[in-house]
Amino acid sequence: MTRDRLSSGVAAFLISISLRMAGVALPLLMVDAGQRVTTVGLLVGAAGVAQLSVRPFMAALLRRWPDRRLIGLSAILLTGSIAIVLISPTFVLLLVSQLAQGAARALFWTASQTHAVRRAERAAGGMAWVNTWSAIGQLIGPALCGAALLVSTEVALVCASVVAAAALVPTVLLDHIEPFPQRDRSAGGQRVVWLRPSVFAGCWSSATAGAVEAVSGSYLALLLVNAGNSPALAGLLISAGNIGGLAGTAVVGRIPDRWTRVLLRAATVVVAAGLALTALGAAVVPLAVAGLIASGAGAGVLRTLGPAVASDAVPADERGDAITATGSFRAVSLFAAPFAIGALLTAVALPAAMVGVAVVLGLGALPGGGAPKAEAA
Repeated sequence: MTRDRLSSGVAAFLISISLRMAGVALPLLMVDAGQRVTTVGLLVGAAGVAQLSVRPFMAALLRRWPDRRLIGLSAILLTGSIAIVLISPTFVLLLVSQLAQGAARALFWTASQTHAVRRAERAAGGMAWVNTWSAIGQLIGPALCGAALLVSTEVALVCASVVAAAALVPTVLLDHIEPFPQRDRSAGGQRVVWLRPSVFAGCWSSATAGAVEAVSGSYLALLLVNAGNSPALAGLLISAGNIGGLAGTAVVGRIPDRWTRVLLRAATVVVAAGLALTALGAAVVPLAVAGLIASGAGAGVLRTLGPAVASDAVPADERGDAITATGSFRAVSLFAAPFAIGALLTAVALPAAMVGVAVVLGLGALPGGGAPKAEAA
């Protein structure tokens, strides 16, 4: 255990707690401030748009500034994005808040994953460490927010802002790593990193994990309640999926590199099967639990292994580009998966729509789909 390793885990832990607290409290504040439910949805969606807009620029930023500086900037942005709405929760400030939060997400996850990969002996081990502490923070954040909400929404947001600011402390303790070298523009132009087979495998894995997260945050509760489960039980069932994700993330760091190809395919199959089982067995609690744990565990593996595989497939000076590519694919899937389900709902019922998405995600397990291949010299 080194100072840098501990600091990277603590930073991910604190940022994740703050994000989850804000994710619960901010929509409540928006409603209290008189915003309509549809407007709340648009405001929350603005954070996703901002994140997706910043992602393509991350590779260039990592060639200009050290990754720990970008991590620190993300903590400052997140702190400010929460604190600004406490001044006055007007529509303009709420919009600014969501845009800043989306930018903070893009900066933090790309920079922290890049730092973990560059400092670890094994890319998968470094990713597993950061993602495990992030997953623990995501489990704790809503519970802390619930306790703070017993006092008031404002108190919950103050706590979320303080936690985000506290993430600056471990960021300062991270090792300084020089930015990636600038590209040699005379070498024939920039290659599209994600078109390389192993990088694309990592991108598809990240997109699959993002799709599971998107479904969990959009249609999953509706599916479970429509199947006859109470809202309280639906919440507990969704928590089972989060626990599965934590377990899947933790396991990756202990799997030898020679099993990477097999693990990628297996996790993709498990995600697809888990989502399908959840959709078809939502009315039967044991089946729903099994499906949610399976899809959560598979997503945890893919969320961690995807960027690691992509990073290992490129030269050291292109690792930032590879991780940026996986993050961009994941960000797109956060929009695409709910949109695809919504489009399918015009023709089929919700369970069938979710099964359709599961089948598409499972294509990554086919030969040539999601497993890394040897790169051409």
